[in-house]
Amino acid sequence: MLIEEEHALDEIKHICFQELNRGAKARKHPFRFVTLALAYQNKPSSRWVVHRKFTAEQHVLIFTDNRSDKMKALKANPEASLLYYHDRHSLQLRLEGKITIHHQNEISRKYWPGVKGSGAKDYISVLPPGTPIKSPTAAFNWSDDLDDTHFVVLEFKTESLDVLQLNRGRHIRALFNKTENGWEGSFLVP
Repeated sequence: MLIEEEHALDEIKHICFQELNRGAKARKHPFRFVTLALAYQNKPSSRWVVHRKFTAEQHVLIFTDNRSDKMKALKANPEASLLYYHDRHSLQLRLEGKITIHHQNEISRKYWPGVKGSGAKDYISVLPPGTPIKSPTAAFNWSDDLDDTHFVVLEFKTESLDVLQLNRGRHIRALFNKTENGWEGSFLVP
């Protein structure tokens, strides 16, 4: 277990932020992949995305294609939720916040050079993501221009962090809300 009964709220917050930071850096960390939940046309919509960076401001960066369905949802409603689960330590983190879209601006240009090799193909397909095709091979058509035309950085601005440490009947739960002065936390009944 990562969170113990004797941990103070500040320690719990620190442990969670430390794990989120590790998740962006370590390829095999359980927080490397995260579920992004959005609302679109009055329906919930979720998908796995790659947790690329956890910033000093406690923002999460995610890369996507500007033509994807998630972009339509985010343009209509920037509110989102991220759900992480650390299976080795039975730790669940649920973050809620708003997403800022960075497309062909200083932020997206900063991260584009780090998209290497076959990863760049995720953003240069000729057909937009979600386009109906007759066979899987029809999707294997990429632009010869290796540019950032469709590359987007989603900046998830964390507003709350709900922590649940599972422990066979002695679960620990805490909620942290971001304020102008930092983070305010409280313990909750699991």
